Amino acid sequence: EQSTLLPAAVSHGAKAVIRATPMARQALPCVHEGFQQSYMKVRQQLIEAILSVMKRQVDKAIERSRYAGNEPITLPKIYLTGHSLGGCLSQILALDLASNIEIVIEQPNGTGVAAHEISFKQSLSSLDIDEEAQSDTGDFFDARRHQDDLPKKVIRLRPPIAVYTFGQPRVGNVAFKTLYKQRVPHTYRVVTEGDAFTSMPTLGPLCSGIYRHAGLEVLLEEGCTGNILVGPTVVETL
Repeated sequence: EQSTLLPAAVSHGAKAVIRATPMARQALPCVHEGFQQSYMKVRQQLIEAILSVMKRQVDKAIERSRYAGNEPITLPKIYLTGHSLGGCLSQILALDLASNIEIVIEQPNGTGVAAHEISFKQSLSSLDIDEEAQSDTGDFFDARRHQDDLPKKVIRLRPPIAVYTFGQPRVGNVAFKTLYKQRVPHTYRVVTEGDAFTSMPTLGPLCSGIYRHAGLEVLLEEGCTGNILVGPTVVETL
């Protein structure tokens, strides 16, 4: 079974029609229902932990910038990794973060950093899932300090994300793969040659069904030879 990731602006009636129409569903990003359910069980805990660390790291980066004479702020990079099911959850989390986490920095009169905020939309925003999995949009914390009503330059940023998975099954359909590649381009899938689990799940009339892998494949040659193929072609995998 697949779960469709629908834009939040889509009406409840339209969502019901799309979910009931297999052809229409495949035009939208979908993930395996079991993977989605596993992710939703730990999502709140993961997001709270990540935002807590991000806040500390951004605070430190801004302080370093101030003491160094307003040098460019270096944003902390988020690294995600996992094996098998953990790899699938890492990709879903990465797309969730890439779609929803936001760092807002304000500069009064264009000089210095006056305030900053890191927010996360609980309802998955553009990756809205079933109604029962949603909650009101809100921030886990707000680090914004009250400032005088001065003209402000607002900078909106997203932290860089990198994903490394090992022996990971397929997560979603072609639309999911396309969206994922756009938002989380720094993704590497390490695969051992001949590992059947990495070709699962399969569903549909074709050999690979409707599921597709996302991320650049890194193939380890069978037999522990030490040979590695990055982004192998079809011929190289034979």
